[in-house]
Amino acid sequence: MQLDRISYQYPDGTTAAYDLHRRLTVIDVHPAHRRALVEHLLAALSSETSGVHVEFTRDDNQSLVAFRPYGAAHRVIDLDDGQDVTDRYRVGADNVDVLAPLGLEQAQIRPTLLADGSELAQIDPTEGWMTRLLAHDAAQLLAVARGAVSSERALREATAGVRSTPEAVAAVAAVSDAYLNREVTTALEQRHLRIRLATLFIGIPVPVSAVISLNTIGWVPAVGVILGCGALAGGCLIYERKLDRAVEAEHRALRAAGTGSYQELDAQLENSPLADAERRQQLIEAAHRYREHTAAWQELAGDIPAPWVLAQQGRLLEMAGLQAALQPVPLPETNDATASSAAILAGLIARASAIRDLGGGEALPLFLDDPLAGLAWVEKVPVLEFLNRLAEHQQMVLCTDDMAILGWARLEAIAANAAVVDVNPGRSLTTVDSVSGS
Repeated sequence: MQLDRISYQYPDGTTAAYDLHRRLTVIDVHPAHRRALVEHLLAALSSETSGVHVEFTRDDNQSLVAFRPYGAAHRVIDLDDGQDVTDRYRVGADNVDVLAPLGLEQAQIRPTLLADGSELAQIDPTEGWMTRLLAHDAAQLLAVARGAVSSERALREATAGVRSTPEAVAAVAAVSDAYLNREVTTALEQRHLRIRLATLFIGIPVPVSAVISLNTIGWVPAVGVILGCGALAGGCLIYERKLDRAVEAEHRALRAAGTGSYQELDAQLENSPLADAERRQQLIEAAHRYREHTAAWQELAGDIPAPWVLAQQGRLLEMAGLQAALQPVPLPETNDATASSAAILAGLIARASAIRDLGGGEALPLFLDDPLAGLAWVEKVPVLEFLNRLAEHQQMVLCTDDMAILGWARLEAIAANAAVVDVNPGRSLTTVDSVSGS
């Protein structure tokens, strides 16, 4: 939906009209009156007050006017063919609401369609999650989330078959780790024994013989034999250290399994509901897959729940597409709600997405109460550039008295990308015929 004009007719016959640009309208208004004006404009969409008229164009290019005359029924007229379509917009007996066909709750409208800088920067926890997720490729993120969710589901299904729990299976997996470490340790012990025997029977006598036979075989072969035997001895030391580490890992695995010996482990398994070797192996494999997928997800997204991400898949893809279309867009490096350009940019992306969800596919305007107040010009520039690009998809009405922003908007108006409405709230409405966009 695009707002074309909001006009006010007063009992004394005077009028005030705001012609709105299809993309961005910047209204020059004093700070003392700014909040009241922006709320007044938003309220005009659902107003029950006579004299508040709204011309608008739906996304299907149907042009309409919500006509609220004094002393007569409020109506909605199709400007293309003159048909009365009031029934679609009727609220109660006599009132019309521009947003009525969307079935919106009144409590949703203002918090979504109106914002100032502090409201944009105050991102709730889930919006903070979205900001963090948007730093990653959406397709990869969703693939890892699906893996984490499916592995958890598979683990719970496997444990349900033997009336166990994922925690019990984790303990069994720890037992499996202990046995695997036992196998590794045993293999290292065998290699270490072979190298020790080779060192004992080759590494000592051969160098001695080489030294004794130095005059016979020459010093080069003798040195080569000595170095080879030295390498053999060094290999023995290396395998000894590997064996020490394997034994230490074995003891850690035993402690993780809640026991101190393999005899206790055997008894623990024998007396558990997981005594069947085949089922036990299936559960252990499910537990290992769960741990692998969970570790991959935590490395990518931290403490954000994977099921929540999958539930927000459509929103995530939409926000990722919007961000890609509007790059470069700096995002906050932290979740702190600070009034910075980065936080406001992230808030604008989140608010644009929320408006699309609210309208159910029908675009709705966003009313902004000078969100850049308090920022230095160098911080305002990227936000204004972003607003200009966002306005291609999202109509916006920005109220401000910032001369730098107004100067920027007037340059954009020359290029037909914006309109500037000049309001002088100190002027009596009795002398105002209209306030129109330039």
